[in-house]
Amino acid sequence: MPPLGSIKMSTHDTLKTTTDPVCGSELDPRLADETYVYNGELYRFCCGECRTRFAAEPDTYTVRGASKAKGRLGRWLDRLAAANRKTLGGKRGCCH
Repeated sequence: MPPLGSIKMSTHDTLKTTTDPVCGSELDPRLADETYVYNGELYRFCCGECRTRFAAEPDTYTVRGASKAKGRLGRWLDRLAAANRKTLGGKRGCCH
């Protein structure tokens, strides 16, 4: 792991939401407890399982130039996350 001073902070840190690179869930960066630094960039996750999957194969989820289209599953997960936020009163749920 690089020294803390050498970690390049992502632009996600200034956004209102960020996207979990594994499942595509929209997250509030201030509430995302699970993080991982890869190639000097900080990634945030909805739960430990997504972080573990990312850590095992980070290049699978960070391919440059990959399509950002969410597809059916990604859109469903976004709706599920929105329903969870409404039901749980803003508390973080997990996609798994």
